[in-house]
Amino acid sequence: MPRSWRATELAIETEKKILIVEDEAIIACDLQRRLEHQGYTVTSAVATGEDAIKKAGEDSPDLVLMDIVLLGELDGIDAAGQIRALYGMPVVYLTAYADERTLERAKLTEPFGYVLKPFDDRELRSIIEMALYKHNIERQLRQSNEFLMTVIESMSHPFYVIDADNFTVVLANTAARFGTLTDKSFCYALTHNADSPCSGTDHPCTIMEIRRTGKPVQLEHVHYTHDGKALTYQIYGYPVFDKQGKVARVIEYALDVTENRILEGQLRQSQKMESIGRLAGGIAHDFNNLLTAILGYSELAMAELPEGHPVRRQVNIIAEAGNKAAALVRQLLAFSKKQVLEVKVLNINEVVENIGKILSLVIGEDIILDMNLSPGIWSVRADPGQLEQVLMNLAVNARDAMPCGGRLTVETENVELHEEYGRTHEGVKPGPYIMLAVTDTGSGIRPEVVEKIFEPFFSTKGNKGTGLGLSTVYGIVKQHNGHIYVYSEEGIGTTFKVYLPAGVENSGGTAEAPAKPLDLHGSETILVVDDEPSIRRLIVDTLEPLGYHLLEASCGEEALQRGIMFKGTIDLLLTDVIMPDMNGHELAQRLKLTRPETDILYMSGYTDETISRLGIAHIKKMFVQKPLTPKKLAGIIREILNERRDRT
Repeated sequence: MPRSWRATELAIETEKKILIVEDEAIIACDLQRRLEHQGYTVTSAVATGEDAIKKAGEDSPDLVLMDIVLLGELDGIDAAGQIRALYGMPVVYLTAYADERTLERAKLTEPFGYVLKPFDDRELRSIIEMALYKHNIERQLRQSNEFLMTVIESMSHPFYVIDADNFTVVLANTAARFGTLTDKSFCYALTHNADSPCSGTDHPCTIMEIRRTGKPVQLEHVHYTHDGKALTYQIYGYPVFDKQGKVARVIEYALDVTENRILEGQLRQSQKMESIGRLAGGIAHDFNNLLTAILGYSELAMAELPEGHPVRRQVNIIAEAGNKAAALVRQLLAFSKKQVLEVKVLNINEVVENIGKILSLVIGEDIILDMNLSPGIWSVRADPGQLEQVLMNLAVNARDAMPCGGRLTVETENVELHEEYGRTHEGVKPGPYIMLAVTDTGSGIRPEVVEKIFEPFFSTKGNKGTGLGLSTVYGIVKQHNGHIYVYSEEGIGTTFKVYLPAGVENSGGTAEAPAKPLDLHGSETILVVDDEPSIRRLIVDTLEPLGYHLLEASCGEEALQRGIMFKGTIDLLLTDVIMPDMNGHELAQRLKLTRPETDILYMSGYTDETISRLGIAHIKKMFVQKPLTPKKLAGIIREILNERRDRT
């Protein structure tokens, strides 16, 4: 091998910078000569710990050769500890002799080796090269760990590494930190707010299951955020084994399936209602056969028996009971969607007006009946008799919710249901619908009851109800390819909104001509206030692309603060009506004190007549009903702001 080539290779391999820290000048000079002869570059040779720390920062050497015993206030161990802490440089100690206590101190600085005096060139080079190699490997490992942590932190789903013996969380990314993470954070405390590991078949422990089987598992858990919100997670657990084959740690990866479970629940409820409907339809069919015989033979018997015969009274009782049973069967058939419909193209306003007098008699004198019927209502293909049944059942239900009197409001309106609404309401197709709303000012319905009110035979009225009134409504609406939505708050009242697909053509000549297309874009500033984050997000996602400047607030107080902090003009306040602590009306009044120029638009799941009763909707354009559809909302806002512009 050519000598010059080998010399070049050696220079490349050993061209490293070394800082010498030695308080004996002769030893320092000898050590520098030896190192330079071996191809290393000596950046400096200093005699004190203070100078060593300074030069380490200035020269950035690859390695520090540090004598343990030095002049000055800092010995070599103290100086090495600070250099390691400040710069992470590898340190090799130079020593002739050290007692056990000194060596124990030196170990705490994690030295990369020891060189004994007097020096041996081969040993010196070997220790230096091993120290440099070890430092390079550690740097690569550190970079690899940093990259791995960056990847884990980039994950939007919770990721944990948990000690399988004591349930402590060894590692968790930001998405997994529902609470404060410490060195002794237990997984069950961090994710479940519990003081012991999960247990039972409903909530099995991932760690225990993996320790038992030694295999990956997939479970479902409910985790809680720091503010107590419940989130459903699909947990994937994987074992990490030690050298003895024992499960030492468990890796957990969690997927948030909360929204999926909500949609699945809606689907299950829909399937449940469908199954009950099929069962009810089958029972009704068979029961009708029995009733045919009962009613038929009752009628024949009555015809055969002379007037005054004592048996006529008993037969008449049988016939009356049969007729009542037949009425129940008709309700079952309505729920099961197996009635024969006489579909017509009709104006739903006419149906409401025709049954208005009967509704007044049904609800009684203590309840005020209001009708707000849209003059330009679209036509609908429906059975008028069945629509009357829907109105009657909803009115009776409302009456029973207002034993001390109140107000019953019936409204109609043209609406457009978009994909956003369909995604959160199973089975709803986007398109034009006619909305029929029935609102009462009764006691409201508890959330847990709302889920069951359309089930047949479910009743909160004890022996006073059959439990078929609302299930009949549900069946009729579904048979018309419609959708029914319930909005209720305890102590305020309930709104039932029936959506029926609009017909191809308008009925009669009352429908309005299609409006001229409206440019929905704008640049005004709108303050959006709603305590439901998903509603605010929908509004922002709707209006921002149209050019509007949006300010968001989750409550009245926050909205007022926004109004104070924002220096520009707020053109419109778009606020929910029912909110904790401060309702939308109060917010609007207080905001108007400092910003009288701001226009107001209220939102609510209640009908506008109900909002008027609360003293809010002084004019109809100040109120928009939920569910909000983007196109409708943008159009109403644009109309209001156009009028505002024309005024100024």
